[in-house]
Amino acid sequence: CSANVWVYPVVEGNRLRFQADSDAAITKGIVALVVAMADDKPAAEVLVTDFDAAIERLGLRQHLSSNRTQGLPNMIARVREAAARLAA
Repeated sequence: CSANVWVYPVVEGNRLRFQADSDAAITKGIVALVVAMADDKPAAEVLVTDFDAAIERLGLRQHLSSNRTQGLPNMIARVREAAARLAA
């Protein structure tokens, strides 16, 4: 099964705030972790955040199905795209 994920960036001054949700409980938790790494940070800081290293430190990938592991880059990309728009 594939879960839907929604990531909504909100600009507050020079910082990004994120709201995220999913229709699957596990995916909701994963996207919450991703946005927590970027929330309330300036766009430039979000763009240099090493999301993959943080996820590796948590050992998250070894506990996820292949579908959920494949969805992680998409979640990270949405956060980075929002930061790139604000930084431009």
